[in-house]
Amino acid sequence: MDGLHIFGKKSPEKHTNHIDYHFDELISPISHLITDYHWLLNQVIFNHVAYDGDTFDDYENKYDKIIIQTEETFHIELTAKGFLNKYAKFIQGDWDAIYGLRNPINIKDLIKYKRILWWNRKILNIDKTFIENNSEIYFSCVDAAYWEIYSKNEEILNIFAEKFPNHQRINLNNNKY
Repeated sequence: MDGLHIFGKKSPEKHTNHIDYHFDELISPISHLITDYHWLLNQVIFNHVAYDGDTFDDYENKYDKIIIQTEETFHIELTAKGFLNKYAKFIQGDWDAIYGLRNPINIKDLIKYKRILWWNRKILNIDKTFIENNSEIYFSCVDAAYWEIYSKNEEILNIFAEKFPNHQRINLNNNKY
């Protein structure tokens, strides 16, 4: 599966990249192409106030109604369709793993795809086999430095490449997961 590293601007003091856009800005060019996906959220943290001042005021009401399944130990949630476009601006953007699925799955089935990380047994590190077999699109934020995106839809990757010139083409089979 092909993908992109989408970088932000370089910090002149630290000589490292950092993301200088919000997740909803990242997905806005493709939002019309991903409305029919369910979203598997792995270690995703939400801010209760977005960068534009909007509050996550419906967190305790509507949010819970669009979460189909949750797995507390590993902090994984499966959403109903339409979730990501609504809540993207609240995503913190640091070590998130977000999987776009055409069909919902049983979270308990993820255990066969897990790799336990020696440094944290409470993180379910899902291997690339799951991404290849189940995900239409996959977003992974790496240390708030860049987004790694894989998609089965080449049009989506081309849209990202045009919108974010500071990118690098990658392939899932060449990356460690």
